[in-house]
Amino acid sequence: MPFREATYGDIIPASHILARAFKDDGFMGRYLHPYLDKYPDDLQKRYVRSLRAQWASMDAENKLFVSFKPTPDGKGEECLTGVAGWSRRRAVSKPSSWSTYAWRTAASYVNKVDEYFNPDRAADPEKHKIFDKLAPYSKHHWTGSRAEVWYLNVIGVDPAFEGQGIGRELVAWGFEQAKQDGVGTSCIAASGRDEFYRRCGFDVQDGISGDSGPDEELRKEVRSIGGGMVHFWDGGRKPVGVKKYGEA
Repeated sequence: MPFREATYGDIIPASHILARAFKDDGFMGRYLHPYLDKYPDDLQKRYVRSLRAQWASMDAENKLFVSFKPTPDGKGEECLTGVAGWSRRRAVSKPSSWSTYAWRTAASYVNKVDEYFNPDRAADPEKHKIFDKLAPYSKHHWTGSRAEVWYLNVIGVDPAFEGQGIGRELVAWGFEQAKQDGVGTSCIAASGRDEFYRRCGFDVQDGISGDSGPDEELRKEVRSIGGGMVHFWDGGRKPVGVKKYGEA
């Protein structure tokens, strides 16, 4: 199915797609949102805010796409079928343009107001602290030549349209961009998705994100969640200067 860059009007329907795709996921569903059975619609609220932030960041190096089912006459869109976000990671970050900065700032304020009036009741705020906990044990994956990659931030296909190659088309875009830039690609897989990423071309599995370091309790927690495998494609080149955890 065809895809295009997302518009602001796509945020709501795209958030519903991600909520349907990840409601049973070990990390986004069961771990971060343990009260989803009581508040089944609240996962979508979180994705609205996440997609709004990604949409506001869109520029030449930050892309948000939606795939769609064309109308029978091919002149319009019947519905959205999937969503994916790609970002260009660099060893030294490029400064944002003033317009991108302004959009990001505006989206941040909108999200804060939205979160105040529409809280994510299915979430456990304590569980969300795991992002900060894992950061020191994960950053070594993206060092050396792997600091320069196109990174797949998010991808989801509406369960009603799975098995039609939509996800692979959305992934292929990032690979084409990486080839043009002479860099690799990377992502972190949701539970049960490792084989999908291998089929898409990610041919290096570099361990579970955060499963390093001295904090054994945190490592046990990470392993119990499921998913989290860090995937790379190095563009046919041997990686150089990639560090292991703890290397200076």
